Amino acid sequence: MTAVLVTLSAALLLAAVPAAAAPSEGRKPCGRECDFDAPPPTTDTGLDGEEIWASLDVSGQVTGGAQYRSAGRVKVVPRCWYRWWYTGAEYAAFWEGEANQKAMAQVPHRYRAQALPGYQEHALKGAEDGGWYGPWCREGVDGEFLLSYLDTHPPRFFEANEPRPAAAAEVEPRVLAEAAYEAMELPRGTVRWNPSVEGSGATVVNMATWVWVEGAASTATVRATLPSGPWVQVEAVIERVEVTAPGIVGSDDTVRCDDLGVPWTPDADDAGTTCEVVFERSSANQPVKHGREHPTATMVVTTVWSASWTSWLDATPVDLGEQTTTVPAEVPVGEIQTVVTR
Repeated sequence: MTAVLVTLSAALLLAAVPAAAAPSEGRKPCGRECDFDAPPPTTDTGLDGEEIWASLDVSGQVTGGAQYRSAGRVKVVPRCWYRWWYTGAEYAAFWEGEANQKAMAQVPHRYRAQALPGYQEHALKGAEDGGWYGPWCREGVDGEFLLSYLDTHPPRFFEANEPRPAAAAEVEPRVLAEAAYEAMELPRGTVRWNPSVEGSGATVVNMATWVWVEGAASTATVRATLPSGPWVQVEAVIERVEVTAPGIVGSDDTVRCDDLGVPWTPDADDAGTTCEVVFERSSANQPVKHGREHPTATMVVTTVWSASWTSWLDATPVDLGEQTTTVPAEVPVGEIQTVVTR
């Protein structure tokens, strides 16, 4: 079903009858396919054209146990909202115009539209004074929901200094959850490794190299809230960590780890790490990157997250699939030269 304005009867009438008055500057006559850009609200309701802003609250822990928290916003696409229709003067001319009255006589009684209540109060108002808005839904919206939305969101006149209510925008919970998950900004941290030769930071060929990410997110919760109150909450957990670098032992130069690793300490033993790699060759064959003094192997630590979401409508977790975060590091890899004597 295509997008519908006002009510079914009014939509049928508007599709057949052009406006009697000239449209306001920059607008075209509003029929069934009108595509007006709504004037911007004068206060921040969260609405921005045909999108709505949701606030984001991101929180969790980083490696080492410290807490983090950040805030932001994300745009989501509503399935239904209030959309521009006419200025007060345009609607009055449309309703009272001769062309409209002639067309009304040709429409069966049960399809005749009724004048919008109180339209005379706004009959002399131009675009600078506000305008009429009607409910609008995107194509493909479920028919039962669409009819319910139209019934509960009648057309109304908004004064110039009166923002459209964000409560009129209906957003599907999953759409809000997916937008929140994709927009979450997590602390990425810094890749560390050991051995790390003092001065150059080099590790050594054929030696187990501990890898960990310092200060990266180890847990994540994202809550997205619409201005009118509806919310979703995304809980993300680490599924696995993948370490990739040229010349390491592993399939496709990749090693999988269960987590972001354990920091090395002088008294740690070999069994204390949860993430390690072994370089089979030095980085001598790698280019010297900008700002570096030595050739380095680019090591990329990719964290694969899985997530589920709940909402104000349902506390049952729903799977959201996987997302990834990455953090790179430039690792010099050297060789230890040995001399055997007898």
